Parts: sequence; structure tokens; C-alpha cells
Amino acid sequence: MSSRGVRSIIERTFNCPYFKKNNDVLEKAYDKHSSMVETIKRVLEKKGMDCHQEFSITHGNVRGKIDLLCSRGDDEEYIIEVKSSKFSRSRVMKDFLQLASYTYVLVQQDKGNKRFIPVLVYSYGSKLLFLKVKKESKLWSILIKFGEMVVENLKSADSHTSRRMYVISELCYYCLNDNCPFKQSSEEDHAGSK
Repeated sequence: MSSRGVRSIIERTFNCPYFKKNNDVLEKAYDKHSSMVETIKRVLEKKGMDCHQEFSITHGNVRGKIDLLCSRGDDEEYIIEVKSSKFSRSRVMKDFLQLASYTYVLVQQDKGNKRFIPVLVYSYGSKLLFLKVKKESKLWSILIKFGEMVVENLKSADSHTSRRMYVISELCYYCLNDNCPFKQSSEEDHAGSK
């Protein structure tokens, strides 16, 4: 069985099957993401943390790359996923599942020696929005259960039969497919919310 990337399978599950990407927009988004990761890494390293960028993880045939894995001492690690897009309800579940999957894999591999702190970082105007999940919170147990569900399902998933779920989102603005059945309703929905 081939290796499965956590982010790519979650993206494939949630993204619209009619989406035609605009390479110019995607290149700008990639540059913005890289810049955000570098900035966050620099700030955290100035605060005494040791950070690894694009940290690779594997669990069976499931693989992924964490944007930043930063440690403070020997027993505390921050799992940081950086999102260059603005925070939106239409993206948060997808991003949460990706973070949950990475956290679950690291917890399984660690066997309880470290304290993991999962963090999502979003662009929020000219500032960054940090969403941190504390181990003592109810959200932690939900995160781990979702992570287990995603990773275990990815291990046995057949990419040809996986279900899709799609939410009309800001991606519709960047889609180049003029024949998309969702595009017109998306434009109407966004115009009505202004």
C-alpha cells in the first residue's frame, strides 16, 4: 500500500472536485505561508525554543509534515500548523483534522514522555491568531479521538472510494472553472453576506 499524506487526503476530502487552481494565486499563498513560518520560527527561537521546520512524521503508511515542531526543554513540544489564509469557519474543521492527525501520531510514538501542545496559527489582518489546545481541556480529548479516527481511516483508505464533503468557501473566489455548478451559488451567497 502506498504512503498517504495527511494533508493531501484531508484536502481531497474537503476540497471541491470542480476546483481549478490559479497557479499565480497559489504561488503567492505559498510565499506568504513560507514567510509566516519563518517569522514564527524566528520569534520562538528568540524566546529560547528549538524549532524544526517541515518536520516529517510517519505512522504505518500515513505520512505528513508539520510546519513547525518546537521544543522547550526535554518534555514540552509545540506542534504548530501555520495557515496563511484568514481564519474562517469553512476551513477550521479541515485544519483541525490535520493538526489532530499530527498530534495523534506524535502522542502514539512518544508513549507519554512529552507534553504536546497543538497550535493552529492563522493570518488575522496584520496580526497572527494562535489557537492553542491545552492537554487539560475537553478539546484535547476530542482532538486525540479525531486524530485517531483520521489516521486509522487513512491507513486503510482507498483514495478512489473516499467520501467527499465540500463547503462553499473563499476558494470559490480563486477558482478558474466557469462551468462549476457551485460557483454561481457561491457568488450569490457571498454577495448576500456583504
